[in-house]
Amino acid sequence: LPPNSYHRQLSRASLRFCRVFGFLVQRMLSFIFLIFIVSYVAIRAYNRSVSSLHRFWVMGAFIGLATYYSHSLVNNFLDVDKIALPFWSFIAIIVYVDNQSRSEVVTKETPLPIE
Repeated sequence: LPPNSYHRQLSRASLRFCRVFGFLVQRMLSFIFLIFIVSYVAIRAYNRSVSSLHRFWVMGAFIGLATYYSHSLVNNFLDVDKIALPFWSFIAIIVYVDNQSRSEVVTKETPLPIE
């Protein structure tokens, strides 16, 4: 082997490691970011909502997501459609209730125009 071939192989291997490791870190950080954002929105929607039914839905969806988060420490099944559907549905329920609670807050706080 020429003297530079070992260094080329070493640099290729290190670049491959950095590429794979960077991809894994990026996926992990984006999942952690998703967990924090959804948790924040769920807590905000629960505190803002006036209806006990909306609070019930948010609490159920958040508990379902917390169960998935705890299980995803061992196995991540988001690539399986039977698990991905409830996961994203729980997030959709939380976002829907948050939007509804925002509209309730806006209608209560905005005064009626004087004619």
